[in-house]
Amino acid sequence: GDGYDMQMANVIERIYKLSKKRDRLREELIEYGIYSVSDNAVKRGGTTHFNIVDKEGMAISVTVSNGEGSGIWVPGTEIQLNNMLGEEALMPNGFNSWKIDQRLMSMMSPTIVDYAEDQSLILGTGGAGRIPYIVAQVVDHVFTRGMSLSDAINQSRMFYHDEILEIENLNFASDELKSDYNNWGKPNMYFGGVHSILMKGSHIEAIGDSRRYGHAYVGE
Repeated sequence: GDGYDMQMANVIERIYKLSKKRDRLREELIEYGIYSVSDNAVKRGGTTHFNIVDKEGMAISVTVSNGEGSGIWVPGTEIQLNNMLGEEALMPNGFNSWKIDQRLMSMMSPTIVDYAEDQSLILGTGGAGRIPYIVAQVVDHVFTRGMSLSDAINQSRMFYHDEILEIENLNFASDELKSDYNNWGKPNMYFGGVHSILMKGSHIEAIGDSRRYGHAYVGE
């Protein structure tokens, strides 16, 4: 074959090897220079989370989702109908397995942890089936490992999926793990966006996880 054949072979190989995971695919396309990072490029769907604590210490933790998004909008509003039946994590028996008039399972885990008398952690995240594992890791970092909230949010995370341990950015010796692992090498929204508030007595600290473009505000 000539140079064109070789070029085509290389293109086919690269396309075949592109990740099937949406977030990693986006990163690879950015690396190839064929996908731009802009406000318009951010997926306008999925799951998000917010917390509110008032000056009296009353707290709410809310996770909301429109699933994959249906593309159908309620007329006269900016509300998009959800599409939870398109979420693989919610359909353990396969798509089209849902029975009418049965509550869908959900991994959404808005969480409030009361620790000791004067400490409370309010948190949650998006991330489909990864949600409870991600939340548990942050809770562990704060209360078991004694990290600050900022360090706990920025700490690398992991998730086990399809016989592979997905690791955000940790180094393990190969003989330390029983399973194969994939090191992402840097933070990624695959590992959630744990937006959190930590109350210690009268002191309040709030963190919006940058993995999912989080924002936090503490008023006077």
